[in-house]
Amino acid sequence: MRALIKQTVLKAIPFRHVESPYFAEIAKYKTSATHLLREMHKYADLIKRHQFWQYQKKKVYASMIIDGLTTAAGEHIYGFIIKTRHHIHFVDVASTETSQTAEWLAAIVKEKIEMLKNKYNIDVVSVSMDNASVCNKTIDYLNGKVEDAPFEVVQNTQLDNNKQVLKLPCLAHSLCLCLRKYIDHFNTKGWVDAIAKANKIKAQYCETRWTSMNNSINKIKKFFPPLDQVSQQHQTHWEHIYQDSEIIRIFTHAVQTVEGDFVDLLKVKRTVDNIIEQLRAIKNMEGNQPSRVTFMLDILEERQEKSMSSHYQIADFLQVLDPQSPDTFQEFREKCMSTGLLMNNQYLKGGALELYKQRNTRIMVERAIVIGTKLGNKFDNYIHYLEHVWQDNPMIMDFLQQVAVLASSSASIERVFSFFHRQTSYFLRRAISSATLSSMAYIYIEEILEEMHQWDGKNYIRSGLDKFLYDEIDLLPDLQEEQEEHAQNEQAEEENNMNEESDWIHGDFQPDE
Repeated sequence: MRALIKQTVLKAIPFRHVESPYFAEIAKYKTSATHLLREMHKYADLIKRHQFWQYQKKKVYASMIIDGLTTAAGEHIYGFIIKTRHHIHFVDVASTETSQTAEWLAAIVKEKIEMLKNKYNIDVVSVSMDNASVCNKTIDYLNGKVEDAPFEVVQNTQLDNNKQVLKLPCLAHSLCLCLRKYIDHFNTKGWVDAIAKANKIKAQYCETRWTSMNNSINKIKKFFPPLDQVSQQHQTHWEHIYQDSEIIRIFTHAVQTVEGDFVDLLKVKRTVDNIIEQLRAIKNMEGNQPSRVTFMLDILEERQEKSMSSHYQIADFLQVLDPQSPDTFQEFREKCMSTGLLMNNQYLKGGALELYKQRNTRIMVERAIVIGTKLGNKFDNYIHYLEHVWQDNPMIMDFLQQVAVLASSSASIERVFSFFHRQTSYFLRRAISSATLSSMAYIYIEEILEEMHQWDGKNYIRSGLDKFLYDEIDLLPDLQEEQEEHAQNEQAEEENNMNEESDWIHGDFQPDE
């Protein structure tokens, strides 16, 4: 059991891989929840000493991602993840049995942010959460923007030294909310359930993950009659069904596109723009009634204004680094200032202003575009070159590094507990209580620095985990190279010992007195 926990605690494993059969091996062991809890906390403490050591010598910026669930027993559990420029790390879990409030959550988030800053030199510059009112108010508390808040509450929730964090609501969640409004307004569930029941098919969809509706529609789509064979009496009804299917497909694809681990916000903006283009194309098709498409376009426009404005400003900054962007120099300067003003942060605003004033900005940006294009036209290539040029200017460096983190940090929120939320009954049947769910988060988001050849567990599990680590996800350090290097060092040490023994036997080796 202990060995299995060690090998399952992986580094930043995407949640879609968590449902691997190798992960499920944990629940097959007959062990008490208390034992499981104790083992996980023990390894979690060890993890903490290893995962952030690389950041202590140099300041690093990160975005914090927060997700939560409410268990069947009414306990509220939140998981905290940070994304640096190139890595994902699990930070901690917090829970409360009392009613959740923005004040409580803000105090917890403040504690985590300041711990990362003071202990590990990691500066959190943005926070991504769901679009719930509690989440939005939590960010306002952190930034000191809640009016008429009691002094004690402000003291417990507002970040020190007037630090501000940028609120970047989850875009995948925003698109899912658009989908939910559409499905509720036009009662899509009604015709999906009716067709499924008529054909003895179980329509499986989750009312908290509305993209699952697309899977149900795909199951029953083969029972849709061609529109040219439908009677005039039912023509409008089936046109609406076909239109619902297409709109739900478009939004589902968009959500899946922005759910990647490091999807930059420029790709997100282009995804949303593509949705609008496809909806307008449907609206202009002859014979389609535009009311449904118009409804969805209005919802999306409302969402853009409400929860996507900051994302779009950052995406616009990325856009000016595109080789096809006209008048790059002037746009670059303007977008620098616009991005710098997003946060009440001295270095972000100051760095943007410094970059605006630089006389050689035009040359540097144009060179960055050329180099970035040759290296694959990636935003990170541009930033890397610009950082190299201005490495002696700390304010510009800070600005570029923060923007790089913001650009790739908040395309979506990893649903920290979605796996456990769907599989609660699966775990509970094996005597694992709901309180243990908080600790289970440590299993799939962390790493334990232990080489696999040191484990003497069962071969069939080990071979399965080897395949899982190296074939399906390529997120861990190359443990195989480390093993080979370790073996070479052991061999060299053994040969050295043999030579020393030989020298001693032949009288050539003189021991220390």
